[in-house]
Amino acid sequence: MKLQHPPNGHRLKQELAAAIARAEAAERRVAELEARLAALVTGPGGFNERADIIKELRAQLAAQAWRPVTEKPIEPGTYLVYDADGEPYLFAGVWPYRVARWDNGWGSGLDGLVDYWRPLPAPPIDPPAPA
Repeated sequence: MKLQHPPNGHRLKQELAAAIARAEAAERRVAELEARLAALVTGPGGFNERADIIKELRAQLAAQAWRPVTEKPIEPGTYLVYDADGEPYLFAGVWPYRVARWDNGWGSGLDGLVDYWRPLPAPPIDPPAPA
């Protein structure tokens, strides 16, 4: 038995060619979008770079966080300290914040009064000229 082409066989070939062309165009578009996505993730200023910057900023913020007095400073230095109840200072009209020196203990009579401490912030980059 001989196979016969349907009478609209030419039209089917055209539709198949058009479908293949659309599929190829879609594949090119997918490749283009994948390349753009890769650039957004890994390129300069992309997601990965920004995630690294966010991670670095979070680490800097954590380094400046308040710490309980039970967590001792690693090295001697000057720190900002806080007395949570603030009683001795509030009666004197002073806020419960102080700058204190740590050298295996809080100096200036602050032992027992310090509840929290944190590193001092960095000074201004360009301090104003003296007046």
